[in-house]
Amino acid sequence: MASIKPNAARLKSVTEFKPRDLTDRTELGPTPLGALIVAIQEFLAEKEPHVVMANLRDAVTDYLHLRPVLVDMTDFIAAKARAAEIRRAAEAIASRMRNQRLQ
Repeated sequence: MASIKPNAARLKSVTEFKPRDLTDRTELGPTPLGALIVAIQEFLAEKEPHVVMANLRDAVTDYLHLRPVLVDMTDFIAAKARAAEIRRAAEAIASRMRNQRLQ
């Protein structure tokens, strides 16, 4: 939670997560959502898109099986994010996952 005050309660946005929040020792870190948040943060940090996608594939075990779920989660983030840069990054990642050709 970004804030726990009664009238200001809200969830953290993608950019508010720190690297220590997304390690393998936390609840969120080893999950597909944690890997997706890291991918969006890397995209926002202007890493090369092919590197971001490779890191996402490596971070998610059974990536091929979970790819449709990851696309849906990314679409949800793109639809609900308040910041335009997060929406653009999530849309770009979802588009790359949809159009990805795996060898």
